Amino acid sequence: MAAAKFLGWDVNVYVKDMDTSSATYNTFVQVDYDTLGVSFTKADADVTTQIDAGWESHVPARRGATFTLAGRTMIDETTGDWNGGQAALKYLSNQISTDGLAEFKFVILAKVQLLFTGSCNVSQPFGGSGTEGSPFQTEVKMTGAPAWSVL
Repeated sequence: MAAAKFLGWDVNVYVKDMDTSSATYNTFVQVDYDTLGVSFTKADADVTTQIDAGWESHVPARRGATFTLAGRTMIDETTGDWNGGQAALKYLSNQISTDGLAEFKFVILAKVQLLFTGSCNVSQPFGGSGTEGSPFQTEVKMTGAPAWSVL
């Protein structure tokens, strides 16, 4: 079997729009981005006992993942509407409690799919300087276990 090599932009990212006033409510909208990062975490439970002869012993107690999506702020010049994916992330980023959770879908090379529930924080909805495009950045934190599948 040949291994598929792919670029970051070969991963399509979608979020389910939870804004009930949106035309795309409860459907997956694509999130445009330039860079995609992922950070995994793990917390261990110490299970060391006297019989371990002084050597530490542990079992994984928790795992987590946070994805960082960074790109350019995109607003329609005619209507002033935000890009659908960015609008959905901005909406979600302002919600509290379970209202702040949504489904995310990452599709790799149109062959592999990662589904998970998560929350997000839009850390940079706009900004920049006179010599660069206005940045848009969000962190998406997974809650619960992910589901991988082959399409």
